[in-house]
Amino acid sequence: MKKYLLLLFTVLSFANVMAQKNTDVSFQLQGIVNIPTYDSTNRMIYLTYQSKGQAVLDSTVIKNNKFHFKSTADVDVRATL
Repeated sequence: MKKYLLLLFTVLSFANVMAQKNTDVSFQLQGIVNIPTYDSTNRMIYLTYQSKGQAVLDSTVIKNNKFHFKSTADVDVRATL
């Protein structure tokens, strides 16, 4: 019984260490927005997300009503555009 209990604690400890590993993955986000053609000024779009546990604010210029983000972020992350 003690042998099984020790094995269980060892497995759970290893799983806990694996869960705390902060892994980033690369991502790309592309989109199209509807901006009137008479408004030809350079518009910016902003994206906030988490990378390595820190909040990141990224921006890009909207060109021809299209935008593109490319970076890395935490595996499970909430982002706001």
